[in-house]
Amino acid sequence: MPATATPPESPGPAPVDELPVDVATIRATVDRALEQGTLPAREDLVELEGLLRGHIQLLLPVAEAAVEQLAPGTVEYVGQRQVLNIAAYRTGRPLAHNRATAHTHVRLLAHDARALLAYAPGASR
Repeated sequence: MPATATPPESPGPAPVDELPVDVATIRATVDRALEQGTLPAREDLVELEGLLRGHIQLLLPVAEAAVEQLAPGTVEYVGQRQVLNIAAYRTGRPLAHNRATAHTHVRLLAHDARALLAYAPGASR
């Protein structure tokens, strides 16, 4: 019976915590979300929220690994842990229907992403 070759398995997508962090792109998204001016259109808020959620989900494992190196129970550890917990909580909240409330939510996500970006390789802390 002839041997049949099996195609090599595809490695699939890389786990989120193994993806490279594009610091410049994240900073640009944060800057865009924090721009002052008129209230953005709903479509822009939806786009920014999606981008910021993705950035935060990419940055959280990196930040968590760094925070776990701190001495548990110290003020620094507790404070940094709280930053991570708040960011994780906000990414799980839906975008509000009210445009002004949605804008506030997007701005808070931008601040969370900026705080987490400090833990990224190549970003200054």
